[in-house]
This record gives sequence, C-alpha cells and structure tokens, in this order.
Amino acid sequence: MDALHVRSVLVTGSDRGIGLGLVTRFLEKRDPPEWVFATSLDLEGSHGKELPNTDTVISFQKLKKLAGHHPNLVVLQLDVRDLKSIEAATRKVEEHVKEHGLTLLINNAAILIKFTCLVTETAENMERQFNTNTIGTLQVSQPAQKYPGWQEGPKGNCLPK
Repeated sequence: MDALHVRSVLVTGSDRGIGLGLVTRFLEKRDPPEWVFATSLDLEGSHGKELPNTDTVISFQKLKKLAGHHPNLVVLQLDVRDLKSIEAATRKVEEHVKEHGLTLLINNAAILIKFTCLVTETAENMERQFNTNTIGTLQVSQPAQKYPGWQEGPKGNCLPK
C-alpha cells in the first residue's frame, strides 16, 4: 500500500493535549503538510471562562507560538456544536486548500463531564456531552464529503478514492 501523503490536515480540539501533540508532529515532519489547520473553541485560550485554567492558557500559547514559526499552520476558531462556526471554518480551509481539498480530518474535539451518580446526573450534562462528542463529530465530518478525492461508498460511507 502506498504511503498516504498528507497535503493538508485539520485537527479539531488542537489547542491542548492530544490535538496539540498531533499538530506539533505534523509540523515537525521532514515533509510537512502544505497546510495544517488547528482549531480551538476560543482563540483567546480561555474557553469562555472568567478565570481560565493555567494549563489551558499555556497550551494555547504554545499553539500561537507554533503558528508564529510555521507559516503553514492556520489557527481557526471552531465550535463543533455550532453549524455557523463549522461553516466559517470550512470557508477558511477552502480559501487555503482550493481545488486540492482537505487530505485528512482528525476529529479530536471532545469534552468530559465527570459522571458522579445516576441519581444526581442531569439530562443537560449528558446532552451537552453527546452533542459535542457525537453530533459535533458528525457535523464537522459532513463538509469533507464535498472535497475532491472523496466519494460515496457502497453503503453510503465516504471513502477516499
């Protein structure tokens, strides 16, 4: 099997943790992608919190520093639960990749709401987690179908050509 040449990659939830690690590895490759798209819920690194977690701010600063050293890194705001945010990010990606399309999408954005007890758990918490981790992944993946190189498979799956 031929090695996959990643011309462009979008990593959701890439302002810290595994996502930031993936972005860093792509940029460090001997033959890095032409475009690496890193997304964050909040481009200030605070995730809408009055007092952001210190680790979150430090990780986001690492992402901004990477962007300053790698002109092929594009940092985008993306809320996987918001279709307008997805559409805006998709337009930005398209401006860069043009007719080549997106080679690789890594859906990494997720949240973890600590489940404590069935009796005290709220439907609101469960719905928020499901909307982010499941529906959000679906919504971000759907625009990828229109990129060149993707086709509808025999059972409605999108498969690379």
